[in-house]
Amino acid sequence: MIDLEVFWAKFVEKTSEHMSLLQHSRDITSVINEVSKKLLAPASEEFLQSIIGETPLHEILTLAAISHDVGKASPYFQQKVPSLSQRVTHQGYGSDVTSKEIYANPHSIISAHTLIAWFEQHRGFKLSPPDREFWFHVIAGHHGSYSEFSLPSDALLREIRIWPEWQEARFALLDKLTAEYGLGEEPLRGLASIFGGRVENNMLSTSAAALITGLLISADWVASSTDNFPLTNGEPQNQDFRTEDAWERIHLGNQWQPGEVTTENFLDRFSLPESATMRNVQEAVVELGHQLDKPALVILENETGSGKTEAALALAEIMAEKFGFNGLFFAQPTRVTSDAIFTRVAEWLIHSVPEETISTVLAHGKADFNDDFKAITTGDLTAIYDDDSSNGDSPLEATQWFQGRKTGLLASVAVGTIDQILFAVLQSKHNVLRHLGLAGKVVIIDEIHAADAYMRVYTTRLLEWLGLYGVPVIALSATLPPKTRKQLVDAYQQGASRYTGRKTRIDKTPVYPRITWVDGEKSGTLAPEHDGLTRTTHYSFIEGDLEEMADEALKLSVDGGCIGIICSTVSRAQELYELVSSREEAVVLLHSRFLTSDRAILESALVKKLGRKAGSSRPKKLIVVSTQIIEQGLDLDFDAMITDIAPTDLIIQRIGRVHRHQMLNDSRPDSLKVPQLKIFGTGLPDTEASAPEIQTGSKRVYRHAPLLRSIRVLADHATNTDGTITTPDDVESLVTSSYDTKKSAPEAWKDAWTAAHVEERKFETDQESRAETARIPDPLAGKLAEWTKSPSLADEQAAVAQVRDADESFEVVVVQNRMGRLFALPHIKDLEGQSVDGVMELEYRTARTLATCTVRLPEWSLTDDDLFDLEADGQESWQKSRWLKGSLPLVLDENLERELEQYILKYDEQLGLLLERKEQQ
Repeated sequence: MIDLEVFWAKFVEKTSEHMSLLQHSRDITSVINEVSKKLLAPASEEFLQSIIGETPLHEILTLAAISHDVGKASPYFQQKVPSLSQRVTHQGYGSDVTSKEIYANPHSIISAHTLIAWFEQHRGFKLSPPDREFWFHVIAGHHGSYSEFSLPSDALLREIRIWPEWQEARFALLDKLTAEYGLGEEPLRGLASIFGGRVENNMLSTSAAALITGLLISADWVASSTDNFPLTNGEPQNQDFRTEDAWERIHLGNQWQPGEVTTENFLDRFSLPESATMRNVQEAVVELGHQLDKPALVILENETGSGKTEAALALAEIMAEKFGFNGLFFAQPTRVTSDAIFTRVAEWLIHSVPEETISTVLAHGKADFNDDFKAITTGDLTAIYDDDSSNGDSPLEATQWFQGRKTGLLASVAVGTIDQILFAVLQSKHNVLRHLGLAGKVVIIDEIHAADAYMRVYTTRLLEWLGLYGVPVIALSATLPPKTRKQLVDAYQQGASRYTGRKTRIDKTPVYPRITWVDGEKSGTLAPEHDGLTRTTHYSFIEGDLEEMADEALKLSVDGGCIGIICSTVSRAQELYELVSSREEAVVLLHSRFLTSDRAILESALVKKLGRKAGSSRPKKLIVVSTQIIEQGLDLDFDAMITDIAPTDLIIQRIGRVHRHQMLNDSRPDSLKVPQLKIFGTGLPDTEASAPEIQTGSKRVYRHAPLLRSIRVLADHATNTDGTITTPDDVESLVTSSYDTKKSAPEAWKDAWTAAHVEERKFETDQESRAETARIPDPLAGKLAEWTKSPSLADEQAAVAQVRDADESFEVVVVQNRMGRLFALPHIKDLEGQSVDGVMELEYRTARTLATCTVRLPEWSLTDDDLFDLEADGQESWQKSRWLKGSLPLVLDENLERELEQYILKYDEQLGLLLERKEQQ
């Protein structure tokens, strides 16, 4: 009789506590199907069941749980803890293995080979190649990494040959546990032939393996938590009582239960006044949702401030309720926009969900600093919203288990940066958890136009997978170039049609607003009438640079008014602010190189002054000097705008910030009653003269070719319309023309035009080829081993750098050295007089506040020696804090300066972080 209790599975070195392999196997098997019920949407379960055929999913999960760690009954695992391995050797198990062999034979691989051998050699069931690979990948991948399917290693074959008792013990474990959990002869026969000859390629079995691996990993993490299942040290357990007791502590939250959305209850869901009415586009979106008979990709293009967010949430709820989804992910381009939309999504949920709580997560690296998200974690969200209809209990909860870096997408409702969903198609460990989370959600991607050619490589691959899973996707944009729109539609179509080669035809007729949809079989384009609210903006190109921009700002605001200025770089914005502020007091600077805490204060103040709800708080006069960040999710309304040259679609987006809210029209100065936009950085375009000289910073940010095309299109349009853009009427034709790479150049511009486009093609090719090296294969390839072949990314910052092609930057915590001690900067009043260095852990509130004193240093400003010096300034006390661990300090002197090899850094409360080249001093 084999003593199966002798094998250990869990061990805590500090206390020498342990748990047997048999006990851990029972723990995970007793919870995996309940975990599945929490994490798997009805639509996802239906998708899986359509692939696995007649084999019940709960039987697959049960066998996966039983067998996932059986490979720990091997000398390559048991020898890792000598005090416990002695018990095994005393039972007669051979154990002469080297440390190199231990490392080369992970228990997950041994478990996979054991299960296959048990099926074929011990139980007499022959597995087909798809079944063999399915079980291998699910079991071998339960630690988040996949390997190529292969024969057992020489070391494992040697163990089986010279120490057959190990394989006998593993088979006995499987025999015992399958009997305990009701997997008899007939269920096992089905589990050995899930796919048989039904699957022509690995596409479907691979997708099933990925989702089931995700469920196995999740259940393993739940069962491995000693808070849920304490270590037993070999003591006998009543498994029913033990599992019931664990479920009292396991808290995986509840799922969103979408309801019926109608034109009648639409206004209630968004707390709109009774006098409000649905806009035409919103009505069209809701109607489309009710007409769709399959999950679809829906692309909604409409101008800024037109209610796209409300339309998207309504459509998400319709498709979720209709097709069996119980989750939502709302993707935003940045952390700032994620924070802004999180508040709106939370309010929407509070007004639309039933009484039951919903697991809700803000998914980005700084989520802990968001007050609304923090309120959910403390159960006090209603205090923020002060909702008169509330009974004091929020229906939202930020369950702790979902706040991990790898589990955030498993929460029912999540808002975060687009990076979080792009990580699903990045070769990285545990990316199956992101697939599992997304497979049960409706996905909304806001400002999808923000993805450049590099990010689109990941975005299109993601859409292929979401299409395969049948996940509804809603993409929002002010406007999209036709090429980009087609790339998105084609990618989703490929996955949704399971690569049948069915072509998608998109109506190319210029219409705006535009709704494009595709569901794998059908596609269509809707052109709902806009709401009759056209806006004509007068625009002009103006000669000159920063001094002329300052003059123009003062000229526009001579009678008062709120003027927005968008510069292409931070340094230009800082220079311009100094020019304007030397002549005008009512001026504010906002850019990305302020401390995070300072920037949050500035943004909040601007929204209160210039947003929809400003009312009497709107100043008579204010000039806001900024960069592209004021395009990103901030509700700001300007009377006029000045901008550096940018691509046409961004120019149109910026126009959307001018006279954004009609209710503010009466407060505008007479001279600014008509929307105006002034474009700098390119001079006055002349098609008879040489190509325009474009400001260097704009070329670096947006590149030469797109800017040349935009200048040409905007100049021609100005000639034909007396310098006006009417939105939404002109939007589609302007953007389409600006992204037409076949557009001919004026004769005088040809040399510059040709050179710029050769450079552009090289740039995009380089972007795409670099991105492709790190993304997972498409579903058709069926190669799970390539999902995790790249090195594991240790932190979120490294992963973000992989899915974005932005210049790398380093986040630092800015502090000041005074008399040999470190302090927060003088204007951080909450930390006034408190030293923040030393070896003792900082007090919680001190550490959290200090962690908001961050700024990002561009990579080009730092040499290797600079980085070494920053690391040398690291503080032991910071490493003991959850808020500061891993943070680099940027230590400024008493003058708030720091000398690097090539730059002098200086922090100014009004200007932010200044970078000055040494040779320019």
